Amino acid sequence: MGDWGSGVSASEDYYYLLEQIHASLSLYQYERALRLAYESLPLVPGLISEWSREYGGFDITSIPCIELAARFSSAQGDVTRLEQLRSWAACVPDLAPWLALIDQRIEAARAQPRILALVAELPGQLQSSLPKALGVSGRLTGRLVVDMEHLGLVERVPSGKSYALFMPGSAPAAASLMPAPTQERVDPHDVADSSDTWIALDFETATDDRNSACCLGIAVIQGGAIVDRGAWLIQPPGNRYERRNIAIHGIKPKMTRRSPTYAELYYAILPFLDQRHVIAHWADFDISVLRAVHAYYGIPLPATRYACSCRMAQRAFPGLPNHRLPTVCGRCGIPLNHHDATSDAAACAQIALSCRDVAGATTIHEAIAVLGVQLGSV
Repeated sequence: MGDWGSGVSASEDYYYLLEQIHASLSLYQYERALRLAYESLPLVPGLISEWSREYGGFDITSIPCIELAARFSSAQGDVTRLEQLRSWAACVPDLAPWLALIDQRIEAARAQPRILALVAELPGQLQSSLPKALGVSGRLTGRLVVDMEHLGLVERVPSGKSYALFMPGSAPAAASLMPAPTQERVDPHDVADSSDTWIALDFETATDDRNSACCLGIAVIQGGAIVDRGAWLIQPPGNRYERRNIAIHGIKPKMTRRSPTYAELYYAILPFLDQRHVIAHWADFDISVLRAVHAYYGIPLPATRYACSCRMAQRAFPGLPNHRLPTVCGRCGIPLNHHDATSDAAACAQIALSCRDVAGATTIHEAIAVLGVQLGSV
């Protein structure tokens, strides 16, 4: 896998490159993110060793450089590189949990050329028809096609509740595949776009101060599915932490020492917030953090409407003993690594989709109306 290193420790170099990966993803520079992911891999054994010495074991449950390397290599159909990645990971005992993920991506990589051939032969093929046409799972093709689009290998155009697929440069205008707009007079803030796009978010904080955001996780819901997810590490004011916060989420000062502040990240984060519909689990907290960091840095708040998945769950699942994130995830069968910002954001997104289904709605916007939950303004 090669060698890389310029910092005082493998973990510092790793977290530095991780920030570059997140920055690349936020700027839609997916090929650069893939390159940086492979550059990060040689640092992982050192990260494991340092973490084990300091904390008595390695219990990180997300390694983005492995996950991204596997994802985007599968989108390229690069089975050889994925098999090399698997052989490398198999030599590190602590990486055993990631072998199943790599195996899934190898399966996806083998499906990739078949998808390209199908789309080239039948332009406009619906994404929802791929599982039956290829004899593979919808979960596999859903993630794969999104990543293929990120790398510019296919184009997706909304078509009803699915997407029509085309080779790059051959897609018709999206409007030609969508129904004519209604003439009903509505509040422009409450208009649901054709793909029912929502940004689920989760903040972790370094102290009791709401302006001390140290991580922001997001999950993008589009067309009734999670199409992207990720997180940014953020340097809180003064890079100051309180022990009880570290005990909750495991983020430490050394992990954000070279991270950007929220003000430095703002223009990367803005596309996910401005003129968007946001959802969070117990949104009062996350929105208060958003308001606090904007006030601290003197940044105008984005034009954002938000909903609370906790309030949705209270209406959809009234019999639960409480509606905390782990409880609702347990009820809905949603995997959760609590207080990992990416996992919490993705769980919030899945809860919103589960509430949509319980409400008998076709979109999250419709479910919010059916369940009687109010949209708030940031």
